[in-house]
Amino acid sequence: MLFCSNELNENDFITQNYIPFQESNISFGFKSFYGLVNDQNEYQKMLFLNNWFSNNLYTSALISLIEDSNDMQLRYNLSLGYAYNVNNFYLKNFVLLLGYNRLRFNNENPNQTNMSYDLLMNVKIEKLWFTFSYGIIDLNDRIEKINLGLMRSIQRNFLISFKLKYSFIKEKNIITPFFSIGYKI
Repeated sequence: MLFCSNELNENDFITQNYIPFQESNISFGFKSFYGLVNDQNEYQKMLFLNNWFSNNLYTSALISLIEDSNDMQLRYNLSLGYAYNVNNFYLKNFVLLLGYNRLRFNNENPNQTNMSYDLLMNVKIEKLWFTFSYGIIDLNDRIEKINLGLMRSIQRNFLISFKLKYSFIKEKNIITPFFSIGYKI
């Protein structure tokens, strides 16, 4: 069964935050989607930071605060990525990602931690970057996800991206669209 939904499983908040080194060595910004949080539809906002140490090693971080009348939760993701760069006309690189994900201050499950593994492929056609990825969130109930993304620089210092995440969770499949805007340092 396929759901076209913005509902987010509490373990499936992880998204890739990949910005190619050809676009920016260091960048930060906001990522957002409209969806179900604490049984209410609202905008979910995340802060992100991307940092390339070299042309093949980078780290990224996402942090999100979820407020409710009785509760406050903090979600974060730290990822380390290694890029295998290709000198192809369109295909630019393959990236292996290892992520540490944590949900803190959740009254129902106070110590929720998991690892995520992703393989990304990046294609650049003129000024547009296309990202395709397959990932796994390692839990008791394994979550698999496919991401499709489109990114473009606007003006000199800004990036915008649209991503679509397709998650396979137990018997339910969820599609979640994301929008982000970043600043290149």
